Amino acid sequence: MAFKDTDRTVFVARRGDGSIYGVWTVRQFAGQEEVLADDPQVVAFMNRPAPQPGISGNALADLLIAKGIVTEQDVTTAATMSAGLPLPG
Repeated sequence: MAFKDTDRTVFVARRGDGSIYGVWTVRQFAGQEEVLADDPQVVAFMNRPAPQPGISGNALADLLIAKGIVTEQDVTTAATMSAGLPLPG
């Protein structure tokens, strides 16, 4: 597809499943697709959420307790079970 307004186009590279893995303003290699810069797939790719930093198990447990998603007892029970220890009581 050829566009006349080259300031509004970008070149995308796609995986085999059609998902975008790269967007450039200048063609980088053969086989790239030229699309409008405001194409919904390009906008979604460029504005995807940032990766979340890693979090330790203890920090995750503290966060879930603080948000009221689980209780401290839930965490203790899960830790006991994963360690293969008998549950109290």
